[in-house]
Amino acid sequence: MEESSPILSGIAVVAVTVVAIISMKVVRWLWLRPKMYEKFLKDQGYHANSYRILRGDMLDFAAMAQENRPKQIKLADNVSFHALPYIHSIIKKYGIVSTQTLCVQGKSSNCHSLLNDRCQSAGKRAFIWFGPTPSIQVIDPEQIREIMSKPSIFHKMHPNPLGDMILGGLISSEDAKWSRDRKIMNPAFHLEKLKVYSAS
Repeated sequence: MEESSPILSGIAVVAVTVVAIISMKVVRWLWLRPKMYEKFLKDQGYHANSYRILRGDMLDFAAMAQENRPKQIKLADNVSFHALPYIHSIIKKYGIVSTQTLCVQGKSSNCHSLLNDRCQSAGKRAFIWFGPTPSIQVIDPEQIREIMSKPSIFHKMHPNPLGDMILGGLISSEDAKWSRDRKIMNPAFHLEKLKVYSAS
């Protein structure tokens, strides 16, 4: 019995260490990193709701989507309000949002400097929370064009790896795969081919 006590104490020390490391990572993921992003983005002039642990803006997003789902719309109605009501409410509140989202992961300082240079003339700037991840919202077509042409600087959000695997394509691919897919698809969207599609 006395020989097993050093083994048990060693196992206990290892278990406590593992639990402490996992706890620190969870706290960093759920609280410290989002608060750091929030401070950084607000210092840069972006507006948003304060971070709410784990859920971010997702409950508001889901509630507005559910509230507006049963309503019938006319062809002349503003479809964006019914399709993405939460994003539409952010447009009214902060003045700038679109469906192009950029994940702020701190991978590239070029990303932040390019956005700041381009957004100075755009007025209000906003971001929303997808859980613990902030998502910068961009509405200016020139900014979107620049963002889409620099996939190595501006990384896409990947909240659900299974969804990326099922959907694939330009929406979820990045870097070399994105470039290869875009080269394959690009000829289909030349003006002459689009004229042929619209004529039929």
